[in-house]
Amino acid sequence: MAKKLKFLYLTACEYLENTDFLSAFESLEVLNLHRCSRLQQIDSSIGGMKALLRLDLSYCESLTKLPEEIGELKALEELRLYNTPKLSALPESIGSLQNLEILIISESGIEELPDGIGRLKKLRELHASFCKKLKGEMPESMCNLSSLQRLDFRGCDKLQSLPDLPSSLTYLTVKCQSRKLPSLSHLTCLKELQVCYCEFLECIQELPSTLLKNSECSQPTGVEESELPQSLNTPFKLEILRVYGCKSIEILDVSLFIHLRTLSVYGCWNLLEVRGLDKMKYLESLTVEFCDSVERLELPKSEGLKVVDVQDCENLVEIQGLDCLENLSIHRCASIERLDLPKSG
Repeated sequence: MAKKLKFLYLTACEYLENTDFLSAFESLEVLNLHRCSRLQQIDSSIGGMKALLRLDLSYCESLTKLPEEIGELKALEELRLYNTPKLSALPESIGSLQNLEILIISESGIEELPDGIGRLKKLRELHASFCKKLKGEMPESMCNLSSLQRLDFRGCDKLQSLPDLPSSLTYLTVKCQSRKLPSLSHLTCLKELQVCYCEFLECIQELPSTLLKNSECSQPTGVEESELPQSLNTPFKLEILRVYGCKSIEILDVSLFIHLRTLSVYGCWNLLEVRGLDKMKYLESLTVEFCDSVERLELPKSEGLKVVDVQDCENLVEIQGLDCLENLSIHRCASIERLDLPKSG
């Protein structure tokens, strides 16, 4: 029976400490050791599982090491190492996983990525959020990940900088200690961008004119309007724009984002003006919260704008252009004096 077994789930087996029994399961396609909290190492015999497609070691909180034989899993498509805080490194042999499509190391103890990661030609998703020990610079070889679509480095506090990124990316979210991000001008497939609490970020390099549908930016603290490059003068096709915690921004110019449907601005304490808002003819929803310096909002006279939610804007005096709204919420805006509401009848 053992030689024919294809699926093995040993989840939450708290007293499982080793995997030397795995050599008996040569035909396994899925091995799930999720939440085996005392498991410290994976036996080298795992390299004999030539048919293994998915390996899940998430929440193995005592796991300290992966064997080099992991690289012999030629069929492996998905490797999950979520929440493995004692795992400090990936084996260099991981670059031999030519069929690997999804790699999840979020909330692990990994300190650096091996250079071999750039050899993963089929990798579509790399999730490395909240790797608190991930530090220094990412391997330059990452630009060779020609199939990569989703890259998540959110919450990696010690990450110094990013390398050039592959043009295949559609989703990018990052936090790093660098003063600038790599050039994004070649990321013509990018659909969603999130820059989270990059404390020392001074400028965001040029973005492609074909940036699509979604962009979320959180606290690029050093970004000044004058530093935004001229290549931003081509209208984007953004439909969703979220700007969170950008404490240094004084003017948010959305005039380029003519296809915006949803705009959310949160925690931009020094924001004085949302420029170009009155030109957003496709805008459906607007949220402005904790923007203490904003005094006026001039909304587009668009029949599509249905929802406006404004909260905790202490100095907001006036909102203009409320003609077609279906839902208007204003909370804790102590200075509000005038609402340009449509006349009845």
